Amino acid sequence: MKNGLGRKTKILFATSLLTLGALQSTEAAPSLAVTTSNCAPDGYTPIRTTAEFISLVRGGGHNQENFILCNDLDFSTPVDIIWGSLDYAGHFEGNGKTVRNLQADHGLFWFLSGRISNLKVENFQIGGRYRNDRDSILVGLLRDGGTIENVHIRNSSLSNGVSLGALVGTADGGRIIRSSVASTTFNFATGAGLLVGTVYSRGLELRQSTGEKDSQDTYSRPLIYESLYNTQSLRIIDSYGAIPLVYLSHAAQALRFENTYGFCNSIFGCGLSYNGVAINSYVVNLNGNCSSSVGTCRTLSEMTSIPHPSNTYINWDFSSIWSHLAGQLPKLR
Repeated sequence: MKNGLGRKTKILFATSLLTLGALQSTEAAPSLAVTTSNCAPDGYTPIRTTAEFISLVRGGGHNQENFILCNDLDFSTPVDIIWGSLDYAGHFEGNGKTVRNLQADHGLFWFLSGRISNLKVENFQIGGRYRNDRDSILVGLLRDGGTIENVHIRNSSLSNGVSLGALVGTADGGRIIRSSVASTTFNFATGAGLLVGTVYSRGLELRQSTGEKDSQDTYSRPLIYESLYNTQSLRIIDSYGAIPLVYLSHAAQALRFENTYGFCNSIFGCGLSYNGVAINSYVVNLNGNCSSSVGTCRTLSEMTSIPHPSNTYINWDFSSIWSHLAGQLPKLR
């Protein structure tokens, strides 16, 4: 975000599938009673076209309303989408639809204290003209009480800023659940997290989520770039990605990994982060050299064997959260 949080936003957006192989889930978000005639259940405003979307978000006064996408949206040309209110506190139900092919200066939602669910974003290109510190493709600031669930970003890019995150630029409370980022590039970025740029004082809960950078991005990308010194709680549960999962953790007492793993290719040791607490969480160095102060070292053979070794995957849920095929690292369902 550029020079504070009180500025009008220009927006675009796009679609996604799954990351690091196949992030899928059998735990669907609560379903809505959608009728075939009007798409929208009671209490929801349907969005069927790009014109309807632009009209609603530009109109102002809609920050408490609930919306549901009835069709995929394809923005083939750049469009300025300026929210009438900065803080969205309603429910934006993606309904499993895809939004694709948009270019914009800032992310889709400026602040979020409500909920975004079941949305795919593809080929979203954000930033470049301005410096966008702590900006994102989806949500600039995730506030306490805000939730992002089952949202997947794919084949997108985010440019020109510090502490950028594809899903969330800054998290100050809230939750991210069953979401992913795949094949996404960060250009001219001084520090970036695949999912989140910076975690502030109220913290964040991250569950069943993962991320994969674009193969053309030469830098290793953690799930979260940094948490600040006053972060009260940062919990990463049933998630995985390239190590470190959290690059800069300034509040060691706040960071907690549970049922999580990370992997790296370093010739040196590597850990889930530089500090924090890890419970039933593992580190696998694909080069065979493992030395970790956060997370228990396991060999690739131990992590890919079935049946599981008795000292690995303790209390992990392979019936509803994780799936595991012999010879492969576990994936989220």
